[in-house]
Amino acid sequence: LIVDLETPEIDLADWSARLAAASELRVAGDEPAAQTEGSGRQSPPLADMLDPWLRSVRVRSELRVANIRGAVLPVTDFSLGISIEEETLTLPVSVIMGGVPFRGGISVHTEGELVRVRAPLVGPPSDAGELLRLLFAVEELAGRHEGLRVVASGEGRTLAELVDSVRVSGSVDGARIS
Repeated sequence: LIVDLETPEIDLADWSARLAAASELRVAGDEPAAQTEGSGRQSPPLADMLDPWLRSVRVRSELRVANIRGAVLPVTDFSLGISIEEETLTLPVSVIMGGVPFRGGISVHTEGELVRVRAPLVGPPSDAGELLRLLFAVEELAGRHEGLRVVASGEGRTLAELVDSVRVSGSVDGARIS
């Protein structure tokens, strides 16, 4: 299956409202559709939901969005690929956030009931003034870096465990701020 999607803009406020509405849906017996450990109810292992797809489907697709409104930082030139091959879901990504370009990807694979996610992003040398001004709310801030690396990773049997386990690390080479 090969699908390419492109849209000039996505409004996150609309997506947030849809997700909030979906989380309030009820199923038979008036129980919430999504169950979490915190509520005392059990959700099925995430791997049980992913494994059939990862084992039986081959997919290559890409989504391109010129502008994403409603994000914490300005997000432009967003591209997200989707590939499922050899029991691994890979999501190559490129994006410009706050004027700083990033490239990387997200990989998802299962081991038994455990789902592992890793998401490295790399930013080539670039001006970081816009990003710094947005992050620190200081108008006369300028900066440049010679390379950025950010890695997020996590693992879990349920979505809640996966989200709770996420760790982020990063480094910046040759940063100059004035």
